[in-house]
Amino acid sequence: SPIAPAYGQRSQRVAFTLFCRDPFAYDKAETVVDLRGAGGQVPLGSAPVWPAITIGGATDPEVVLFDANNVERARLVLAGTIPAGNPVTLHLRDGSLLDSFGDVPPVVLTGPNLVVSPGMAAGSAGPWPRLVCTGNPVQAEARYARAWQNV
Repeated sequence: SPIAPAYGQRSQRVAFTLFCRDPFAYDKAETVVDLRGAGGQVPLGSAPVWPAITIGGATDPEVVLFDANNVERARLVLAGTIPAGNPVTLHLRDGSLLDSFGDVPPVVLTGPNLVVSPGMAAGSAGPWPRLVCTGNPVQAEARYARAWQNV
């Protein structure tokens, strides 16, 4: 026969503290911006973004961030040759740089940790900041999800 509990407690109050490493909400759809030629505008939400930038088929490419007034805000320099068949991806959030095989490529990266913030836009509807990849790359794109704060 079952043994009854020694006491009749049916509930217990518990308090949880939740910590959120990333306080932003993100769009479900990813935004892709072509960085070749004159580059592309980076539409933003109300929070900053750190795109993942993929570059292939370029020698000594540079990624340049301009604000909505066409003022240069940051420049990343990748010294070396990046083959078209083995592009590299720079994850700006953590600063990692990997090729398509998951290896560290033989290029040297210099420059600040590039972040695209809403303060670089002319307003909440644009015009937006612009990213450009120099060096005439075969492939150059930025991928990110628009971020929102206080949602």
